[in-house]
Formats: sequence, structure tokens, C-alpha cells
Amino acid sequence: MSPFDHSADEPGSSSATATTTTTTNPDEYLELTWDNVEAVLDEMRPYLIQDGGNVVISEIDGPVVKLQLQVRACVSLLEEEER
Repeated sequence: MSPFDHSADEPGSSSATATTTTTTNPDEYLELTWDNVEAVLDEMRPYLIQDGGNVVISEIDGPVVKLQLQVRACVSLLEEEER
């Protein structure tokens, strides 16, 4: 489900419509731009960071968004390695 996916608008499509809180109107789709993708990722980042990770956009190529996963070792693993 994507706030950028317009396939649900196509005749014969059975996919559900996804929305996000980053839009002013929850019934509107977001344009697939770098800033809009960042806004959606910003909603997920607290959860990723909490688990020791993050993502950054590496490329937007048409309808494909490529992300780079950033993983940091969690504190408990670092403490275990020091023993």
C-alpha cells in the first residue's frame, strides 16, 4: 500500500487505497517527489531508529524508490563484544 500508488484508480483494479497523514486531504495521493518520499519516511524513522537503523533515499527512478538501509549495532551487542 502506498500513498503514491494510483493503480487503485484504474478500472478493474481491486487494490485498496492507502493514505498517509502527510497529505492535507487523506483522499489525495502524493506526487512521487523526493520531498514527499522523505515526508513519508519521516513518519517511519522513529521506529527504525529505535531498532538501531534508518533509511535514506538513494534514487527515484520513475515509480521505483530505491532506499539504502543504514544499520547500527545495538548497545547490547556492543557491550557483549567488549567482554
